[in-house]
Amino acid sequence: MTNEYNPDGKEIRFIDSHYKDLFHIPDGSCVQIHYPDEMVVKPCTFIDEYHTQIGYNVFHICQFAEIMERNGASYMPEPEIMGDEAAWKVGKDRILAVQTCEDGYDYTLLDENYNEIDGGQVDNPELSMLEVRRDILESFGLERRELRAMFYEDVMEQAFEVGRQAVVVNDPIAELAFKLDRFAENFDPYDAQASAILFQPRCQRRVPRPGGARGAGPRHCRCRQVYPCRDFRRGVFHHGTGSGMGLDWGCP
Repeated sequence: MTNEYNPDGKEIRFIDSHYKDLFHIPDGSCVQIHYPDEMVVKPCTFIDEYHTQIGYNVFHICQFAEIMERNGASYMPEPEIMGDEAAWKVGKDRILAVQTCEDGYDYTLLDENYNEIDGGQVDNPELSMLEVRRDILESFGLERRELRAMFYEDVMEQAFEVGRQAVVVNDPIAELAFKLDRFAENFDPYDAQASAILFQPRCQRRVPRPGGARGAGPRHCRCRQVYPCRDFRRGVFHHGTGSGMGLDWGCP
C-alpha cells in the first residue's frame, strides 16, 4: 500500500515518555503491545516525524508513549514468525490462519464463529509470513484492525468441526468422508505406532469358512489386504489364492 504521507519511505520512530529513542520500524509494519492482561499487534503508518497512525488512531509519538506508560504496557517491533504456521484474531469478527506450502502460503479467512469466508494460496515463497499476512488483510480491507495471536492448530480444529457439522447433518456418508479426509491430513507414515497398526503383514487369524465353501475346519484367511481387513466387517467374501478353493471368508 502506498503511503502518500511518506513518499521517501521513512521509518516510524518510537520513543519513551522522556523522548528517548527506543526503536524504528518500517512504514506499514506493526508494533507489538504487551498489556498486563493481553498482547495486541497493531499496524502502523507514518504520518510525519512526530505523528503515527497506530490502528485506526493517530498519535503524537510522545502521547502514545505516555498512554502506554499509564496503562503499564510495553511495546516493541513485532518479531518475524519463524514457524510454518500462524493464526490471528483480526479485530472482533475475523480470524486469519496462514501456513507455508511448497509454492508459498495457504491461508484461510474465517468469521468469529469459525465459518470459512475465503481461502486460497499466495504463490510467492520469497515473502515473509508477516508480509503475506499484510497483503491478505489489505485485499479484504482489514489492514487497520488490531491482531491477537491464536494457536493455528486450535483454529483449524474448530473450523473443521464447524464445517463438519454444517455438511454432515443427517448425512452419515458425508461424515465418514470428512473423517477419512481428516485422517489422511494427520497421518504420519513415519509414526511408529500408526505404521504398526496399518502396515502389519498378512492376517494370520484362523477363521471358519462359510457353510458352502469346500473343506472343513478353520483355515487361514487368504485376504492379502493390510490389517485390519475392511471387508471382513462387511461380511464380504474374498477370492481364494493359490489353491483354486473358490471363496474364502474375509480376515478380521
